[in-house]
Amino acid sequence: MSEANYDDVVFSIENVVKQLEDSTNVKFKLKNIQSPEYVATGIIQETDLTDFGFKFIGYSSYVKCPIYRYGNNIEALFNETILHIYDLRR
Repeated sequence: MSEANYDDVVFSIENVVKQLEDSTNVKFKLKNIQSPEYVATGIIQETDLTDFGFKFIGYSSYVKCPIYRYGNNIEALFNETILHIYDLRR
């Protein structure tokens, strides 16, 4: 059986954040309501994201921060050690 490809699936940011909280025991705080962005309140490792299903897509252009993507619309960025998760559609 082949592995499911989620690259084109659109996910709910709230559901992804809740599932990440459950799998990592780290809580997230809503940072921006208009364009939903969540910030981890504890330490999350890059392996936590890849184990969850996020894929490394590259580095940000200004400060070289690793960026990960989940599905078609959820992006996670490590700004130093702080993880930010946001929905690209908003």
